[in-house]
Amino acid sequence: MQLVRKASVELDEELRRWCDVLSAKARFLDEIVGGGGKVEFYVSLFTEELGGFELDHSLLKRIVELSLGVSVEIYPPVVG
Repeated sequence: MQLVRKASVELDEELRRWCDVLSAKARFLDEIVGGGGKVEFYVSLFTEELGGFELDHSLLKRIVELSLGVSVEIYPPVVG
């Protein structure tokens, strides 16, 4: 995963790191979602070939406990 900060990391590791950061704001996130708002990780996947990623149950549990969603947008290669 190439980030804007120019560091290559695994997606699940980066999401875990952000869960750690956001856990200090868990009550605030609950307020947003409880008030009808939406908070999510937005993942853009630019791919040149077949590929994918995996999010294990422990990471998904942390994401849910923080009232976060996950949105994934996939950009396939341009053909032609």
